[in-house]
Amino acid sequence: MIGVVITGHGNFPKGLISTARKIIGDIKKGVVVVTTRLEEEPANLRARLDKAVEKVSSKDGVLVLTDVFGSSASSMCINMRKEYPVRVVTGMNLPMIFTLATYRNSAFNIGDLASKLEKIGKKSITKW
Repeated sequence: MIGVVITGHGNFPKGLISTARKIIGDIKKGVVVVTTRLEEEPANLRARLDKAVEKVSSKDGVLVLTDVFGSSASSMCINMRKEYPVRVVTGMNLPMIFTLATYRNSAFNIGDLASKLEKIGKKSITKW
């Protein structure tokens, strides 16, 4: 099973997971949430991200979802690709979490799952 790290600013990542659990049930197996703190030293954040990736690491890889491209966590996670078998998708939203819960245990490989999440994330943004 693909491991998952969800990271972002403040309570946003915890809120997404909490909401998803209330709607579709428990999805915590192999999922770790890492919240970022505004005043946190970059080395400390990187150590927490490393620990999270190592905790959920599997032969299928680790998918990392971040809230904002270019943020400290996002940049660190993208750089982690040199050391870990991770794929990073930024701009996460609730429809992406639902899709992750639905397809993570299927025959999708990590690249296909990352592409599906990106597509769903973009498709769920609309204007009226």
